[in-house]
Amino acid sequence: LHARIAEQRLAERVNVVHLSDHGMESVMPKNFINLTSLVSAELRYDTYGSTPVLQIVPKVEQDRSELYRQLRRAADADGRFEVYMVENLPARWQYNNTRRTGPITAVAQHGYGFDDMWRTVEYYRKHFGVEVTPDTQYGMHGYDNAQLAMNSIFFSYGPAIREQLTVEPFDTVDLYYLFCEILNLAPPNYLAGNVNHIQHILRNGSRDDDDDNDPNGGGSSDATTRAETIAVIFAGSLIASFAIVSVFALGVIYQRRRREHMVPPYLYEETETFIDDGNKMLHTSTTNSSINGDVVSVDV
Repeated sequence: LHARIAEQRLAERVNVVHLSDHGMESVMPKNFINLTSLVSAELRYDTYGSTPVLQIVPKVEQDRSELYRQLRRAADADGRFEVYMVENLPARWQYNNTRRTGPITAVAQHGYGFDDMWRTVEYYRKHFGVEVTPDTQYGMHGYDNAQLAMNSIFFSYGPAIREQLTVEPFDTVDLYYLFCEILNLAPPNYLAGNVNHIQHILRNGSRDDDDDNDPNGGGSSDATTRAETIAVIFAGSLIASFAIVSVFALGVIYQRRRREHMVPPYLYEETETFIDDGNKMLHTSTTNSSINGDVVSVDV
């Protein structure tokens, strides 16, 4: 990719952003957690999702509180996972505002998984002949994104990106603002990110950017763009107004000439006009004009 960009001489025009959607962690069979063994046998439930986050739904709604109480007690004693009622989920996860979240959520700590992982073990053993030991490592993601191991990668270069800059971690949703800034697009107002988290990455996004000749940190560029837009609109309005007036004038001229052609030509032959001082009336008389020998005169 980078070689082709250089070959096509696009390095000064193209901004390249390399990303991953999440980090990775390894989990081994010896660290699988058997949830069923941690609660009473009479408490029956279904699980949805997969390690490291399971949605737990009791088969009997009345068992919800007791099931949570037993799981909560086991989590505190075990230390390898956390358990939440839907109303107690951390707000930063944005899990508690969707109907797809179950009444109880279990979240494994880094490096641990739940017993649903045995299905994955069997899949790899059957389809790929993987010999499983207690220390066999499987790649896993989906843990708490506040953990460093779950951070995704980000590196970028291009005419809009500052050079030799190491940035602090920021939320993935902030990338939408970054792309909008690079493409000079107005971001929608419903985004959950923060444009301030990515402004310093851009050449024109910082007032103290030595490489940026604009002392206003890109503000004058925006002002110039707005001025150019206004100028284009004004010029377009003038052109449109001139076109409308021209069409109207041509229409008037056309109508006048059309009326002239509708009047018999003999009315315009040798016409004499004079003013009567007595009654101030205009008279037009026509002489030497005849149709079939009849003399025609017109009084106006």
